[in-house]
Parts: sequence; C-alpha cells; structure tokens
Amino acid sequence: MSRTLTPFEVQALIPELELICGRLVWLRGELRRRTPDGADLPDPNHPEITSLIAEADRLIGRIADLGGQLKSAERGLIDFACQRGDEVVLLCWQLGEKRLAWWHGMNEGFAGRKSMELEPGPPAELLN
Repeated sequence: MSRTLTPFEVQALIPELELICGRLVWLRGELRRRTPDGADLPDPNHPEITSLIAEADRLIGRIADLGGQLKSAERGLIDFACQRGDEVVLLCWQLGEKRLAWWHGMNEGFAGRKSMELEPGPPAELLN
C-alpha cells in the first residue's frame, strides 16, 4: 500500500466495495462447493474453476487499484492506508458495514481496531 486515502475517499468507495466483496464471498463459496471432498483446492485445470479464479483475481486487483488491501475474502475485510499526522494508519472496513468507522495501527490488525468516533485518529467528522 503505497498510496494513502482519506476517510472521506474510502467512505465514497463503500458502494463499489460492497459489490466487489459480495461477489468475492460468492466466488469463494463456489470454489469450495466445487472442491472434491478431502481435497485442499479445486482442480485448477477445470475451465469453470479457471474462470472463477480469474474473476476473483480481477476483483482483488480492482481492490488494489482503489488503494485497498484485501485481508479476508471470507469476511470482505479491506484495509486502506491513511496519513495520520506523522504516521500511517489503516482504515479498516468489512462487508456489511455501511459506514467507515474503524482504524488500527500498521501492526495491530483487526483485533486492534479502534472506533473513529471514540478514539483519536482519522477525522471523526466522517461519522457525523
């Protein structure tokens, strides 16, 4: 993640992110459904599997083009770098959240999420 975004920029992306992540969740389910019992992965040489994987790769690339990093396709979890004073923090959004409301430090991860409304960090006015 070399580019940083503001909370306002990420908030504006949420409608597109909902579509992308919803599709990724569906694709993940399809790939699992088509995985033979006992196998770790579906047969990558099967044309339908190749098509599903190509679509997932395209969607993950779109997330990166928007400035995000997919953390979990299963949960639709994406981090976006944001400049906060002299440091870079991560704005944290996941599928189902209608508003950007969380952030965490670069080394904290999901468990370290802080509310933008209650903690110092990216502008809380995004939530107003």
